Amino acid sequence: MKKDRSTESWGNAEMSDEWIQMAQNNPHRIHFIMPFTFKQLGDVSGKVILDLGCGEGGYSRELARKGAIVTAVDCAENVIKYCET
Repeated sequence: MKKDRSTESWGNAEMSDEWIQMAQNNPHRIHFIMPFTFKQLGDVSGKVILDLGCGEGGYSRELARKGAIVTAVDCAENVIKYCET
């Protein structure tokens, strides 16, 4: 993987651990942003979706729960490990 400032920044374990916690508990994301996004997407059942830059996987998990076939990719190894658990 290319090592640039963005990849190195998001790959920083301390930063990505903080992002995981923030993403899981952010009321704006949970109650406004994610519902709006999924309303715009409509029915995703059976669709093949690439979640590039998936972070902690919140969108990927919800897409899969709604029946999509999801491939989640991120440059930060510890967020990928979080997604796998």
